[in-house]
Amino acid sequence: MFSKIQDFFTALQKKDDLIKKRWLIFFTASSMLVVITLWSFYLSATIRSFNSEPQQAVAPGASETFRNGLVIVSSKIMAELRDWRSAVMSFIGQTNSVTIQGASLNFVTQSTEDIKPRTLP
Repeated sequence: MFSKIQDFFTALQKKDDLIKKRWLIFFTASSMLVVITLWSFYLSATIRSFNSEPQQAVAPGASETFRNGLVIVSSKIMAELRDWRSAVMSFIGQTNSVTIQGASLNFVTQSTEDIKPRTLP
């Protein structure tokens, strides 16, 4: 079987350019048809039918949508204001304290030897 296919392509190589172009168009179109067919089978297998279960979606009205959005936004703003207020109140309630300690000087200079000064070159 493979020898027949090989003989066909060998004979096709020896033919005129017009015949080669026709076979090229035929093979291209047939391969495109195979790919599109496989793709459509894949899509039909993976995507459920949209007509099988019609859903009645009730969309809320404009005023209800606006009210819901306003409730959400105002609750977020109030939470931020509460956090900000608690941060400010904790900052205001802080007191500063300064502690001054006397220095404890425990230098022992008797056992150290003197450093002799040197001149730089």
